[in-house]
Amino acid sequence: MEPKQIDFIVCGLGNPGSKYEMTRHNVGFCAIDLLAEKLGQGRLKSAKCKALYGVCAVGGKNVLLMKPQTFMNLSGEAVRDMLHAYGLTPEKLLVVFDDADLPAGRIRIRKSGSAGTHNGMRSIIYLLESDQFPRIKVGIGHPGRESGEDLADYVLSPMDSDTWAAVRTVPGAVIDLLEHGVEHAMQEYNNFSPGPAPEDNADISCNLPVFFIISPVIYRADVSGLQQEPLVPGKGGLRVDGIFIGAARKKLLVIIHRQERRREKDRAAG
Repeated sequence: MEPKQIDFIVCGLGNPGSKYEMTRHNVGFCAIDLLAEKLGQGRLKSAKCKALYGVCAVGGKNVLLMKPQTFMNLSGEAVRDMLHAYGLTPEKLLVVFDDADLPAGRIRIRKSGSAGTHNGMRSIIYLLESDQFPRIKVGIGHPGRESGEDLADYVLSPMDSDTWAAVRTVPGAVIDLLEHGVEHAMQEYNNFSPGPAPEDNADISCNLPVFFIISPVIYRADVSGLQQEPLVPGKGGLRVDGIFIGAARKKLLVIIHRQERRREKDRAAG
């Protein structure tokens, strides 16, 4: 049964739907999924205020975890409505989101501040009429001008292993912040470098199961651990190092075939 009083809201930003599941722009959703698993909540299934949500206990507080289902640019609608539903002020909100200006693999905790270039945060700040709430930025890196890749395409592409390693540190950072305050969490995590995500049976649980590729083998990761899957079309040498694909086998193989076709075109052009 849901408690009558909610003390704090933790919101992860992202876009709904399997199409966006493990993209860089969805690190907020992934972090909330990992946090929910860590706190024994499991997958968020309840719906309210244009969001999926669940309630957990952290440090003696009733904490509501939420994932807006409005799509990124309208995230503020869900956040505003959820705060109003429980009579909370913006200071009782923590937002987790991606930051292209922060190197992949790093997280940055802030007490308050502007939205920067992030449209989801712009929506929240505009509708709350306040930027006085803590946030955790997850570094996804920037494609760089020399790459020629559009930033919008970059953030909607699959996250790399450095970004996933940063996502895995977020649950600990959130719990630290809720139990000991923003200042303590900043000291503990702002200079923390998680390193690459290990291949173990840790809490890999973003919309389980997760499929990813480590040259040239597919692994299936869930709470029971890692199981090797056959690489059907990848005849020796397919490399998509560190790319995490949050999709079913059919979608995964479409991506593999796409990679193979690109390689064939490159060989023909050469």
